[in-house]
Amino acid sequence: MAIRDRISATAPNITVMIANTAQRDPRLEEFASRRPTLIVSPTALGAFAPRRGRLYQGRAISKDEQLARLAALGIPVPRTAILSPGLALDPAVWGSHVIIKPTSSRSSGGVGFTIVPAGKVGLRGPEDYPEGHPGRLAPLMVQQFIVTGPSARHYRVNTLFGRALYCLLNLSTDSLPDLAAVGDSLTSGALATNSHDPAKRGFELVADEDVLALAKRCHEAFPDVPLKGIDIIRDHRTGQLYVLELNCTSNTWHISSNYFAPFRSGPITKEKMIAQFGAWDVAATTLIERTRLEAE
Repeated sequence: MAIRDRISATAPNITVMIANTAQRDPRLEEFASRRPTLIVSPTALGAFAPRRGRLYQGRAISKDEQLARLAALGIPVPRTAILSPGLALDPAVWGSHVIIKPTSSRSSGGVGFTIVPAGKVGLRGPEDYPEGHPGRLAPLMVQQFIVTGPSARHYRVNTLFGRALYCLLNLSTDSLPDLAAVGDSLTSGALATNSHDPAKRGFELVADEDVLALAKRCHEAFPDVPLKGIDIIRDHRTGQLYVLELNCTSNTWHISSNYFAPFRSGPITKEKMIAQFGAWDVAATTLIERTRLEAE
């Protein structure tokens, strides 16, 4: 509604209508059909059925598909492969250790992340994983392990059509395991920074220019998805950035999401997240430009 008010004040010839994707709205659908229309839905459109207009909407995209599309565009991603029978990894290519993680687009909350020496990666059947493990639900992938610091950390950039609304640095409060001591496999929440436990995560609002520039490029991978939560890591030894994943189903609106409420305190409040880049103004300007160019 705050974004709508800014659009109305700046571009009074654009009518903004807010629809509920969970149900039909024949009156609104009919009204919108009278003029050129642009539909922007951070989540899948659901039951709402517009009669005309250019459509952008969020959707679930598996992590392996995301990484393949990003790599095809020349965007740096960690070396990755699907865990499959006979998979053999050369430590000279992959590094000493790799992480085994879910391919599903749904957040795992850090559950099921396992670090393994590259030469000891082996396939297990779904029935071999404990209840609740992502390996029971979908294929797993093997990914090059990139050390981001004494503890795991990553950037989260929320973008609308490639423009940053906020940028957070997520930090795990648990120290990373000593790789020299991991001779077989180790499953640990310390390998991820998306724990649902506020005591295990810390946050900072940051604005690293190279991170923001890389996040902007990621929009090219799935231009039909308007809102993305882009996860980026930095190799603490070389400074090289890598894109880990794109969250494309609207579950990244942490400025006001219920999920993120326990974390919005101290240096990370709703007001500070909005003020970082002027999120409402960035969104309004972006949507005005898109509407003028693409409403049909």
